[in-house]
Amino acid sequence: MTRFLRTSEDPRRRAETEAVRHRHHTGKLLRLRPGIYFPAREWDAMDAFARYRVFVDAVFASTPNAVAGVETAALLNGLPVLTVPPRVVLRAPTRGFARTLPGRRLGPTGTGPLGFAVQYQALPPSGTRRLWNAHDLPTSIAVPPLAVTAVECAALLPWVDAVVAVEAALRRARVLHDDALMTPLRLGAALGSYSPTRQRRAARVLEFASAEPATALESFDRAVAALHGGRGTRRRTTMPAAS
Repeated sequence: MTRFLRTSEDPRRRAETEAVRHRHHTGKLLRLRPGIYFPAREWDAMDAFARYRVFVDAVFASTPNAVAGVETAALLNGLPVLTVPPRVVLRAPTRGFARTLPGRRLGPTGTGPLGFAVQYQALPPSGTRRLWNAHDLPTSIAVPPLAVTAVECAALLPWVDAVVAVEAALRRARVLHDDALMTPLRLGAALGSYSPTRQRRAARVLEFASAEPATALESFDRAVAALHGGRGTRRRTTMPAAS
C-alpha cells in the first residue's frame, strides 16, 4: 500500500497536521483525497500508470468497504489495460446512488497536476462484498473475482479494450488449469443490474473471445480486425479451420 501523509482532527496530532498542510500550501505535497497527501516530487517522477495506481490507493484508503470495478478492477487483477483509465471506479455499499466526481487540481488553491475522476457505483440493494466474493489484495483493496471483472469489462468497455481484457482472463484460467475460474464468464453470467443493451454487448464480446491469442497484442489485432471487418470477420477469427 502506498504510504501517504495524513491530516487528522485529533488534537493530539495538531502539530503534525499543521506541518502537512503547510507543505501542501507550499506545493511540496499534493492532496489526492481529503486528508490524504503525497509528495509532489515523487508524483512528478512517475509515469501516468504509476500515478493512477497511487491515486487508486488514495481513493480506497478514504472509502472503506468499497470494491474495485471495471477498468480499475481489471488493472488490479493484472489484466491488460490499453490506456491509462481516466477514472477510478469503485462500488461502495454505503452509497445508494451512482455519481462521478471530476478530477481536480491536486496542488494548493486549484493549482498543480490534475487528478483522476472518481466514479462511485452503488451495490445492488442486497449487495455486500460477498456478492462478488471479493478478495483483498496485499494492499487491502478489495477486487471482485477474475470472471466478474471480465464480464464487467465485456459489458462496459469499448470493443477492443473489452476483448483484450477478456482474452487475457481466459489465458490466465488456462495457464492455471482452473476451468472453474472462468465458468461464470463462459456462461455469460453478467451482473443482473446491467441493461439489455449492456447484456447484448457483453454477449458479443464473450462469444468472440478466445484463449488462443498468446499476447495482449494479438488480442488487440484480432479485435481491431473484427471491428473493421464486420460480423463475418469476427466469425472467421473464432471458428477453427476445417481439417
